[in-house]
Amino acid sequence: MLRSAPGRRAARVRVTDRQGVSYERLRLTRKVDPDDPLSERELRDKFDELVPPGVGRSRAESIASALWKLPALTRMSALDWR
Repeated sequence: MLRSAPGRRAARVRVTDRQGVSYERLRLTRKVDPDDPLSERELRDKFDELVPPGVGRSRAESIASALWKLPALTRMSALDWR
């Protein structure tokens, strides 16, 4: 069993090819952890995969548009995603 610091999820993968050569990779953190965040494109792709099935494509577009404007807002009351 691979042990890691509390709150972290390490993973080790070992693959052996047909010639018997083994390749191993250890990753101490997951993609999306604070030290390896999603890029903006990855985040949008994940949003587009998960949100529209629950709320519909049109509503998801409205929500995404509002979310991507958050960093520029000076007042939360300016947020309109209805």
